[in-house]
Amino acid sequence: MMRGLTLILAAVLGLQPSLADGLTPKAKRELAAKNGGVYNDPEYEPATTSRMFRVSTGPSSLPPGQVASRIKDIAQLQSSRDNQLVGYGLVIGLAGSGDSLRNSPFTEQSIRAMLENLGIATEGGSARAKNVAAVIVTANMPPYVQSGARIDI
Repeated sequence: MMRGLTLILAAVLGLQPSLADGLTPKAKRELAAKNGGVYNDPEYEPATTSRMFRVSTGPSSLPPGQVASRIKDIAQLQSSRDNQLVGYGLVIGLAGSGDSLRNSPFTEQSIRAMLENLGIATEGGSARAKNVAAVIVTANMPPYVQSGARIDI
């Protein structure tokens, strides 16, 4: 109970837990900078960490010797694949060449669901539309297609 209260108090006051030697890595770096020395944190080795992202991109606001780069400029994807799309819906306005609702109960069910979503009550009567058909549309979307691009269906 007391330990929990101590941790909550430390979190509220922004206190950092002390390490075994009494200083946090940040405090060690600040102390070393004040005294003109350099503190090398064994968990962070800048020579190996920054080497992965060194790319010459021109002037920068970074310190000398450090260059900013974007991951998309230096990364390359190993593989890519098409994405398969499947859609189900209704085609309306077929001038008498639509589905026979007696042979296609899912078409009538889809019409009822659509009308109910629009706030139209469909209980009771039977639909006799001949200008509606249920359709399934499939497409392969190539990799790297951007938003708004047209694809073949």
